[in-house]
Amino acid sequence: MPRLATPLSDLKCRTAKPRDRAYKLFDGGGMYLYVALSGSKTWRLRYFKPNGKEGTLIIGKYPIVSLAVARTKRDEAKALLLDNLDPMEEKQKAKIAAQRASLLFETVALEWHVEMSRRWTESHAKTVLSRLRTHVFPLIGQRPIAELDTHDLLEVTQRIKDRGTMDVALRVQNYLSTIILGSEAGAADHSKSSARSGRLDSSAAYRAPSCALAEPPS
Repeated sequence: MPRLATPLSDLKCRTAKPRDRAYKLFDGGGMYLYVALSGSKTWRLRYFKPNGKEGTLIIGKYPIVSLAVARTKRDEAKALLLDNLDPMEEKQKAKIAAQRASLLFETVALEWHVEMSRRWTESHAKTVLSRLRTHVFPLIGQRPIAELDTHDLLEVTQRIKDRGTMDVALRVQNYLSTIILGSEAGAADHSKSSARSGRLDSSAAYRAPSCALAEPPS
């Protein structure tokens, strides 16, 4: 039977000194305080992933992350494992989602345009970029993409319709929906915006595309 670790105290954590080699102070449940040669201390959790392989989750540095907080995070990680989720992967997903949420719409849109331009003709790529710069970026380009909702996007296309260019408005609706969907997919898949296409319904609701458009019509 494996030996149970005696729970740590904050005093023991605070007074732990560096030694001639790095060492671990175990708290139980697979969590331990890793004391490096430099004296820095990091909470870590040893666990087994859903696929059976061993993993190590970095919880945070002590004393920024206290003993009590570290235990809470350990329990949260174990709850994810009960749902067959890898806590290390979930942490990375959350980090990427937060990073992308802070990106400006124009940044994400230009990233999408570069990716899609590989599939488009040069003239079509220029047309799409011109429409984004003329109709979209002046209105929402400098806003974080996570703050935008359907109303914001429809306002862009409505202004185009008000100028009497209905066909262009429909094309821009398609671009906007594709960019938003691509950004969400990128956060979930640990990658840059995907090139999935979709359309923004004129009734102000998103609708998932039934097929991808390699090159939307000009």
